[in-house]
Amino acid sequence: MAISNRIKKVSVFGLLLGAFVTSASAQSPGCKSQAESVCSQRCGDSGECIFGCEIGQFTSLEQCTFDCNGLGPACVASCVNVVQAVECNCTAPVDVTSQVTVKAGAIVYNRSTQLWQQTIVLTNAGSSTLSNLVYVLDSLNAGWTLINGDGMTLSDPPIGSSYKNISVSVAPEGQTTITLQFSRTGTPAFGYTTRVISGPDLYL
Repeated sequence: MAISNRIKKVSVFGLLLGAFVTSASAQSPGCKSQAESVCSQRCGDSGECIFGCEIGQFTSLEQCTFDCNGLGPACVASCVNVVQAVECNCTAPVDVTSQVTVKAGAIVYNRSTQLWQQTIVLTNAGSSTLSNLVYVLDSLNAGWTLINGDGMTLSDPPIGSSYKNISVSVAPEGQTTITLQFSRTGTPAFGYTTRVISGPDLYL
C-alpha cells in the first residue's frame, strides 16, 4: 500500500513538473535544468524533496528544510536554488578572482576546537559591489578537510573543490573576513589554490 501510494504521488508530481517545465523553460531552461541536476546530486533519491523542489512548490528556506530534513545543508541550499530557478531569478556565477585581493593568514592550530584554522581577508579591488561571494579552495592538499565549508564543486571545474559561501556584499575597496576550519590526517603540508566566485553556488 505504501509503495502504491508513493507511485501515485510520484505520478502526480511528474504531471505537475511537466506543467512547470513548460511555463518556466521558455524563459530560463538552462538555469532550471542545471538547478534540478545539482539538487538531484546533492539530495540523492529523496522522493518528495526532489519533486517538491522541481515543481517549485517550496517558496522558503523553512519549507525546504522541513521536506529535506536530514539531508544536509548542501541539499537544502540546492532546494532553495531550484525554487529560484523556477522563478527565473538565478544567474550563473562569475569568476571574480582577478577583482579580489586575498590575504590568507597562516594556518594555526586551535586547541579549544582541536581544529586548524585560517583567517582570510578579501578586499574588493574592483569598481562595483560584489555579492553572493563564494571562496573556493582548489587543489586542497591531501590530508586536509575543510570542516566549515558549504559544499563541493560538482559542475564547475575543477570538480570536488571545497568552498565557503560569504553572506555579505563587499563594496569597492571594502573588505570582509572569513575563518576557515580544517581537520588534518597525518602531517601533510598545507596548501590550495584560491578561486573567488560572485553569484549563487547553483552551478558550482
